[in-house]
Amino acid sequence: MYKRLSPDDHFRVHALYENIRDWIKRGELPPGTRLTYAELYTWPGSPYCPIVSSALWLLRRDGLVETRRGVGSRIVVPGQEWSTPEEDRYLPLRLWVEKTMRQRLADGVYPPGTRIPPLRELHEEFAVSIGTVRFGLAPLIRAGYLVTQSFNQPGKAVTYRASEVGTVVTEAVTKTDRDELLRPEQRDDLPPDSMFKAWGESNTLIAWSRHRRCKVSYHVLYTRIHRYYWPFEAAMTTPKN
Repeated sequence: MYKRLSPDDHFRVHALYENIRDWIKRGELPPGTRLTYAELYTWPGSPYCPIVSSALWLLRRDGLVETRRGVGSRIVVPGQEWSTPEEDRYLPLRLWVEKTMRQRLADGVYPPGTRIPPLRELHEEFAVSIGTVRFGLAPLIRAGYLVTQSFNQPGKAVTYRASEVGTVVTEAVTKTDRDELLRPEQRDDLPPDSMFKAWGESNTLIAWSRHRRCKVSYHVLYTRIHRYYWPFEAAMTTPKN
């Protein structure tokens, strides 16, 4: 568990663990409170990922914190099962990473000019593979909200270590409308005559939106298929909240 940690780091892990445990017991961190690495890094004794992840591991061991893949970590709510929000239930993990990072950029968690956490840290926080994190960040890089920088000398071949490469938030974040910033990258437009199959039938999206089994409007159905890659039958039969 602690192979990457020095003796001093062991002390920091247990200090952070004991602080969070005491805050939970005193009610300063009530049940259901979400714990993000971005916030935990600002707390005393938690300067980097291994300390935070190790402290959370101890809290999970004690049954005080729970982590769900594709959701994150939170303080346990006694008697309540934690599940993925309805709107994210069929969201591929890479799109969940993209959505979460867009929200953080919009909320100023990572201000322009700062570096976002390295891939290894985001992969631990989100409990997904590093490849999934890369795919989730790619649309933000393509949109110009993030840029990957390397600290090399021009014309000199260098093998980079993780500490020598960073992904930085650009000023484009502050110049973009919030709704646009939060909007996930879209696939190529679906041809209007595209056929979708369900329950042994094939129809266009417009025809399916008028089907008796479809619980949502054409716009909602199109958005679920076009932006969020929902399974088709689930996209039709899951009512909109």
